[in-house]
Amino acid sequence: MTDRLIILDSTVLRTEVYGTVRLVTARSISPTARSGVRVSERAGTAIAVQFQEARTVTKHRTIARAATELFIAKGYAETSVDDIADAAGVSKQTVYSHFESKENLFLVVTAAATDSIHEELATWFDPALGESSDLERDLLAFSRRFASLVLRPEVLALRRLVMTETVRFPEIGQAWYARGPTRAIDQLAANFQRLTERGLIAADEPRLAAENFNWLLLSGPMNRMLFGVVEKFTEHQIDQVARSAVRVFLAAYRPRPAK
Repeated sequence: MTDRLIILDSTVLRTEVYGTVRLVTARSISPTARSGVRVSERAGTAIAVQFQEARTVTKHRTIARAATELFIAKGYAETSVDDIADAAGVSKQTVYSHFESKENLFLVVTAAATDSIHEELATWFDPALGESSDLERDLLAFSRRFASLVLRPEVLALRRLVMTETVRFPEIGQAWYARGPTRAIDQLAANFQRLTERGLIAADEPRLAAENFNWLLLSGPMNRMLFGVVEKFTEHQIDQVARSAVRVFLAAYRPRPAK
């Protein structure tokens, strides 16, 4: 099988032989190949740039992933740049070249992890809840999904980290609250507003109703997990919590019959 020639610049080429990558210099190749180098110098330079950018992105993600795991496991103060470099398999200088400082790295990775979790959460909110034809059924289905995501051990681990470090970095606590709880309550309140307009619930203050429902559903299990009482809730336990929250909420917010 003929080597596939990939030109990196006018003097250095990368060849792939049966999936094995090796670097060769222009001196070690045939005149025909050298001619190809001259003809393709511009294309080769572009490929070189793309190759370097791909390596940089991969290394950036590797460092961020290692840092996230260490910060969650050890906290900010107990995690050193040396620890992160070792876990990522790079030099300490490489960590600094990508993120400038440990503080900046912490802010970047916590923001990214926060966004990832809350973007996923946002997709779980069904705007059709406000148009439900069977409110108890649909609210229960939503409650199971919502609690299952928020009570995942990795989500609670990040929440605990953010709470711990908010004194040192107020911006990460503010970002967590804005992108998570505030967004969730806003979306739930919009659904409760629509349900009130349709006469299925009586929520004169939809946002307060959304906050009440949120904590009916999450406060008990979340506190038990945050304080290490339990490590994880089973699907059956989440179902029980969801049923209880829906039952109490509807008992409080269903319209009262006119006297």
